Amino acid sequence: MSSTKPPKFFSKIFLWYSRPELQEAILGDLEEKFEDDVVNKGQLKAKIAFAWTILRFARPDIIRTESRSQKLNNYDMFKNYLKITLRVFRKERSFSLINLSGLVLGFLCCLLIYLFISDELSFDKFHKNADRIYRISSAYMREGKWEPYASNSWRTAELIKTNFNEVEELVRIRRVEGYVMQNEQRILEERMAYVDENFFNVFSFPLISGDTENVLDGTSKAVISESIALKYFGTSDAI
Repeated sequence: MSSTKPPKFFSKIFLWYSRPELQEAILGDLEEKFEDDVVNKGQLKAKIAFAWTILRFARPDIIRTESRSQKLNNYDMFKNYLKITLRVFRKERSFSLINLSGLVLGFLCCLLIYLFISDELSFDKFHKNADRIYRISSAYMREGKWEPYASNSWRTAELIKTNFNEVEELVRIRRVEGYVMQNEQRILEERMAYVDENFFNVFSFPLISGDTENVLDGTSKAVISESIALKYFGTSDAI
């Protein structure tokens, strides 16, 4: 299973250059867009889109303001550097183009390497059979083009079981949100999921209480985290 959190590196870059009063609203919107992209496009494409958007937001109306004297000093220094750069570029165009191309290519390579490594490290490694667990994605034809999705039809599991004997276990997971009633109060829980009863045959999540062999056997069964147990029952021993 993979995390749906955007790359922290680019989030920190945005917090570094952006105005404090804009950070919460903009970053919140970007994180929601990232979660939608993960579902519709997959982890890697979602991270690339998130990184590109962060870089595009480096605009004068978003960047932090500084004191007037500091602005003037920075402006004069930037103006001086620009003059020197243009002077060198006019005198040695070929040499400058080679250096500029190398700099751009090196930056792009570093960015792609970072995104690739970040994507690889985002997947859970603590599961007992992590090297044998795969997530099935899909693609749909829309306006003459194939579009990838990080999700699948609910019936895909039946087709895989029927046609691929080498598959040992297959678990369906559907993320949902719903209301929980507590003392006649409705509380919205956004991070919930429906799963098959053999969920713990594939994933090695440790249980504080209960038996993984039958904890999801049958209907009206649920597994909750320690934080949710403390929230609703005041103790981690919710059973």
